[in-house]
Amino acid sequence: MDKSEEENYFDYNVKEKILQQHVNCIKDVISPLIHIVTRYDTNLTNIIELEKTAKSLINQTFINWKWTIIKQEAISLEKLKYEDSRIEFISTKESLIKMQNEIIANSECEIIFILRIGNILDKTLLECGYWSLQTNKEASWCYSNYVLDDKTKVEKNFSSFEEKKKNIVSSSYFIRKDKFFKIGGLQNNLETDIEWLMWLKLLSKDEYPIKMNYYGSWENRRNISSKESLTEINNQIINIRHDIIGINYPVGTVYWYDTFPHVIDNTYETFRNEKIHLLFILPWFKVGGADKFNYDLISNLDKNKYNITIITTEPSPYVWRQKFEEIAEIFDLTTFLHRENWAAFIYYIIKSRNVKIVMNSNSFYGYYAIPWLKYKFPEVIFTDYLHAVNWNWRNGEYPKDSTAISKLIDKTYVSSEKIKQTMKNEMGRKEENVEVVYIGVDSEKFDEEKIKLDDYPNIQKEMAKYKDKKKILFCARISPEKRPLFMIKVLEYLIKEDENVVLFVVGTGQEITQMKEQAKIKNIDENIVFFGEQKDVRPFYKISDVLIICSVREGITLTSYEALSMKLPVISADVGGQKELITNECGIIVNKSKNLKEDRTIYDEEEIKTYVEAIKKIIYNKNYNILQKDCRERIQKKFTIKHMIEKIEKSFEELLKNGSKIPKELLDNEELYGQYLLMYNEIDKRMYNSTVGGIIPKQNTKSSDEVEKLQKQIKEYQVELNKKDKLIQKQEQDKEKINKELYNIYNSKRWKYINYIADKLGRNK
Repeated sequence: MDKSEEENYFDYNVKEKILQQHVNCIKDVISPLIHIVTRYDTNLTNIIELEKTAKSLINQTFINWKWTIIKQEAISLEKLKYEDSRIEFISTKESLIKMQNEIIANSECEIIFILRIGNILDKTLLECGYWSLQTNKEASWCYSNYVLDDKTKVEKNFSSFEEKKKNIVSSSYFIRKDKFFKIGGLQNNLETDIEWLMWLKLLSKDEYPIKMNYYGSWENRRNISSKESLTEINNQIINIRHDIIGINYPVGTVYWYDTFPHVIDNTYETFRNEKIHLLFILPWFKVGGADKFNYDLISNLDKNKYNITIITTEPSPYVWRQKFEEIAEIFDLTTFLHRENWAAFIYYIIKSRNVKIVMNSNSFYGYYAIPWLKYKFPEVIFTDYLHAVNWNWRNGEYPKDSTAISKLIDKTYVSSEKIKQTMKNEMGRKEENVEVVYIGVDSEKFDEEKIKLDDYPNIQKEMAKYKDKKKILFCARISPEKRPLFMIKVLEYLIKEDENVVLFVVGTGQEITQMKEQAKIKNIDENIVFFGEQKDVRPFYKISDVLIICSVREGITLTSYEALSMKLPVISADVGGQKELITNECGIIVNKSKNLKEDRTIYDEEEIKTYVEAIKKIIYNKNYNILQKDCRERIQKKFTIKHMIEKIEKSFEELLKNGSKIPKELLDNEELYGQYLLMYNEIDKRMYNSTVGGIIPKQNTKSSDEVEKLQKQIKEYQVELNKKDKLIQKQEQDKEKINKELYNIYNSKRWKYINYIADKLGRNK
């Protein structure tokens, strides 16, 4: 998904949602590790903006801070309604900037956070920034992406010299106290751009920053520069090296193999209550069936009983993160930490939150971290959830990973009986700690009677063109394993028998262009409507007559659950656990072609005809209304989210009651489990941004002519090496040939006879 598609999911109303959250004020004094300093200027701010900033700050997951608000002596801020022992007001008749420098100079904290009034912070910003600076000792300051009030998203980094000239820095940032005074603090003789000038001064001293790759603040900054500040800035830029860069997450993942998993001693306090704390380790927040399951599970767990933290381990676009932020605290490790510190951070989360249950769902890294984490926390319950078996990736994908460490997992949940039996019969997994939990669907939301097409004018307008046609729905990621090109072939055959059909394609992916091209080549493009990615797919289930799933592999598709709940029959390939959900009363299961292999599109004519006949059987069924009713009843009987949540919560209660049953003798080998985690780094070496901050190495700053010259020399060396290799190889072959000939001579009867005669003659002599 590219940035333009990401925009469709970005919710600019999150800023207001943050302000609607309950405020957790602290009345007791806490030892601060971050000193937050803010200038209250009546020309730029007011009490309402101060309250907004205060609310987002008080709700931070990191609570070990002190906030000093510097105000002019005449200003009264008694109206600030949040009483918190960590907040103090300092009045001054002097310059606010001068007083700010003095307060920072006298601070006992090593890390300072400069905060502008009116800015609203993501609730994990302080915790992420603190960890970024703690694990990157050479970096001087730290900031994140941010969003402006005009809905401009800023992702400032220092990858090019030109960017150093642009004053688009975040007005909420962390800085080390000693670095702050290395350049004399904030300049007091300028009215504007003082933070930007400070950053430039740090760069001129070869100091570099960290950019955390997520939207950590919502800002209302004003970008007006005075002539004096522009002059100072231009003068400062001259002193900056062209090749200095910052740490821009995500960063390279290749590091020394002996970087053993470690613990970072952070003893600061965190909010705790009587609720049970759960930790979910996920890969990302993309749009997909597994991700929808994660959201449905986490959002529906009883929040009166559970507190939830989510850690993700794969870089991904900013898609569903905001949805998850409304129901849990989020830490995307790729956005603020090097991988060698991931295990330490997960350790810290488990310890600081007093986590009772950990669930891993499709995180590749998570499976390699669990053994070491289980060694560190033998009393914590470790579980995982599996959606499908993919023999084409690592010979079994996540079920294989789960089986490899099954003796250290307290419970494995699977989305179908098919997966459970596959793990047992083909992977050697014991059944005792494996339980089937169907992912289910929100039958209240996916209810055909609640969807009114008047609420979807664009779809209703499109529908007017096809009101007399039978409508086939293909709703999926348009990628090879879903066989979208095979679907085109099925439509082609179907149209030859019946032109009164139209295919609705909902989704996008790598084969969408090929799909459109094939439709034109086959001259059936008038019978296809491409709707692209949709936030709400319910109206498409309502207007369609049948859903087609022709994938080469699945668990049980989310679309199958949703379609049946919307009274839409499903025709599906016999893959994964599809036939555990789809019966003859609500659809048709089609056997895969014997010639079909994983991730290959095979146009088997018999299989195509089987799909065609199945489609005709459904869309022209005389008892179609009864079929629709059976679809809905099938879901409500045992396949709703409510069923899923009840089963998971019941299992959690039993696990907590009985405790972990992992034998102690399996939990006494830190070296082995540490090496197992290190093995992941050898398996999954990805560079992302290869920069690590500081000065770009000289070999990376060579001109294109120098690079071309070096490449030419390398090729010449390679040619010479190849010649030498061939010469050595020929010499070895000749030597082997001579040795073989000599061996044959020495072992021949003639040679033995000659030696016999020679011995005789010698003795006779």
